[in-house]
Amino acid sequence: MIDPRHEELAALTALGWSEDGALLDRAATRDPEVAQAMREFNDVAAQLALDVPQVEPPPNLRARIMAALEPNTMPVPAAPARLARPRKARFFRFPSFTLMPYAVAACLMALALSQAGIILWLDHVLDAMRQPAPHHDPFTGVQLVDLAPQGDHGDAKVMVAWNGKTCCGMLSMSNMPEPPPGRDYQLWVLDRSKPAPMSAGVIPRGVSSQHFIAGNITAPGRPGFAVSMEPAGGRSEPTPDAILFAVAPSP
Repeated sequence: MIDPRHEELAALTALGWSEDGALLDRAATRDPEVAQAMREFNDVAAQLALDVPQVEPPPNLRARIMAALEPNTMPVPAAPARLARPRKARFFRFPSFTLMPYAVAACLMALALSQAGIILWLDHVLDAMRQPAPHHDPFTGVQLVDLAPQGDHGDAKVMVAWNGKTCCGMLSMSNMPEPPPGRDYQLWVLDRSKPAPMSAGVIPRGVSSQHFIAGNITAPGRPGFAVSMEPAGGRSEPTPDAILFAVAPSP
């Protein structure tokens, strides 16, 4: 490996900034790497000379040179001095091939930053997956209401699962006899703010449970429910003496 001092001396010598050329020549005779470094730095210095932009000489330079070469002639008067424009600062230009390592390093850094961003995003996703999902109990706010039989109906039983937040419910009937021909069971919702019961639909034959929506319940508390036997297809209002099961609204 070349001595760093010899490498620095070779660079300065190639640029003409060192007077220790003899010392460097002696080192080059002993060490081939020093000689190789001298050649490389000399090539780079030559390339730098080619990269320096050409500057146009002042217009009176030729006249001044000719006057110096012919002393017996009358001196050519110099052109009136012009205000020199401020020249742009010129920076040292590196050969294009020396920028390649920096470009590669910049690309690698950008790739590393991209990979780090992806890793952080995946870590965030995994943390979100590790957290337990909030449990929504579907039975929150649901009330189970038993409808009282209006008369003797044997072992028949009617129950309503009511959700006051969604104003919907589920009717469940057990041991209910099949309605006679031309008749249907019909469900009613009793709201204190309404002048008449609201129909929640006809219960099809052979069905023991049915979901229903009660619409807009405005009175506070739980509404009441009733099941009646109506003519086939149902009615808009219940027949008073045809109520089989009912429960009054809660206060």
